[in-house]
Amino acid sequence: MRMTNGDSFINILGEIIPGIERDGLCKLKVPPLLIDEICNSIFEQYEVNSFEDLSIKINKLSDDEFSKIARKINRFLNYEICLKIEKWIKDSNELRNILKYQEIRISNITPYEYQESKNLRPNHLDIFFRLIRQYKKDIGPVHYDELIFKQAKNSDAEVSQNENEERWKIWIPLEGVNDRNALQFVKGSHLENVPWYIDLKRTTQTSLAAGKVGSPAIDEEWLSINEKNFKPEAWRIGEAILFHDKLVHRGPINHSSKLRTSIEFTILIVK
Repeated sequence: MRMTNGDSFINILGEIIPGIERDGLCKLKVPPLLIDEICNSIFEQYEVNSFEDLSIKINKLSDDEFSKIARKINRFLNYEICLKIEKWIKDSNELRNILKYQEIRISNITPYEYQESKNLRPNHLDIFFRLIRQYKKDIGPVHYDELIFKQAKNSDAEVSQNENEERWKIWIPLEGVNDRNALQFVKGSHLENVPWYIDLKRTTQTSLAAGKVGSPAIDEEWLSINEKNFKPEAWRIGEAILFHDKLVHRGPINHSSKLRTSIEFTILIVK
């Protein structure tokens, strides 16, 4: 194969292959005003005025108190800001040029999440934030998203999806993120048959809602071999990462001086 630039390469047949097909990810630009509105919506939810105030408020909580507010049903962005994010996604020429889609939408929350919260509408978009405290194990295991979707199949935790739709994920850093503290990916792993198993010791919202025992986990030998390949791809404000739902990724423990805050959501496309 002959390299051309960071966005594409030429295979032995002389065909130009987009970098996102090779790597399973690429950067996006997020409008600064939208970033501000997302941050303000989180501040409003916690009745604070800044990330510094939010960090102080969160760090005062006990682990038990934090585990309650950290449930996903308590971390959805409000309906109004979800609609603004949806408009950005649908209007984005950058995204259209990358994915070459005919139709695009953001996934809705699941029936399980709607039933668990009185504050959510059935058509609420599944856009949520994460708060990762300093030096705490507020992170999940290494995974790729398709495993979670498959475990939820035919349950109230299943994401509604049409047969011809592809799943992609978007992750947007907001605060407390740097080149050592951002989401990490193994480029190209979406093209592998990555070995995995069910970790019977771990219970998640998905496994509970689906009535399953355990949670999907990546094979330890594969992880050991690929440890050196886990790399961050975006951490600056205004950047985002679009990635394939079979791409292996992880969130590192937060060793920064700030509360690590980000948002994420799944997009569904028809080509």
